[in-house]
Amino acid sequence: MADDSRLSAVIDDDGQLFGLINVIDALVVLFVIAIIGAGIALVGIGGEPADTRYATIDLGEQPDYTANQITVGDEWDIQGSADVLTVTDVFLAPTEDGDRNVVIRAEVNGTAIDPEAQEQSAISFAGEPLRFGRDLEIETPQYVVEGVVTDVGPEESFGTEATRTVTVEATEIPQNRVDRLGVGLTEVMRDDETATVTDVSDVASEEVRSGGDGFEVVEHPRNRDVTMTVDMTVRELDDGTVLFRGSSLRIDQSIVFEFDEVTFEGEVVAIE
Repeated sequence: MADDSRLSAVIDDDGQLFGLINVIDALVVLFVIAIIGAGIALVGIGGEPADTRYATIDLGEQPDYTANQITVGDEWDIQGSADVLTVTDVFLAPTEDGDRNVVIRAEVNGTAIDPEAQEQSAISFAGEPLRFGRDLEIETPQYVVEGVVTDVGPEESFGTEATRTVTVEATEIPQNRVDRLGVGLTEVMRDDETATVTDVSDVASEEVRSGGDGFEVVEHPRNRDVTMTVDMTVRELDDGTVLFRGSSLRIDQSIVFEFDEVTFEGEVVAIE
């Protein structure tokens, strides 16, 4: 009975809480407060709703063990705000010393600096505008890496996947390495097939030797100059840019392939 008396002290005979407010009205008020609280959780810096942009971030050369930890779905949550960066794509490229060049694509939630400009507005992320050239130190529970923003915009799409035939040349390659090159060699980064060799040709490298009559050009006894044709899986952007493993593909650039235990470095001389 003591419990009943205490209950009646809280809710009177008219169904009012503490004699001041109807119980049903009180429940409605609590429900509204909960809705407002949920809304606050979705609000970014400055009280504006969170806005999303999609950024390409070049993380540069990373040790192999760090590159292996960077995966789709990784998140960087900025404490004390609604800002969050989520990795949506990871592009890896081999280097001569065994490390990996890493480029990521990320969904970035921040707050529009100029809400009236809508998608044309830059967003504030981690206290600064998210713009081309900005340096970022990305922190996740697994790793901390530094990178630079190379592209940012409102569109999630990252171009159209396509195949380009590329010619690569290399000089003074030892014969024993040339013997390991051949049609059908394939480069696979994680589970993605990135390049396949479709043709290989080679000629003797040339060297200059001095003789009794001056200098003469002769064939090198062991080294070869190699021309390789490769079908590459690329992404083509609307502005005509061609991306291979997340980075621009250009004539005259140096490029490294990792084919089934064979590493090959050459210079791009043609893109079809």
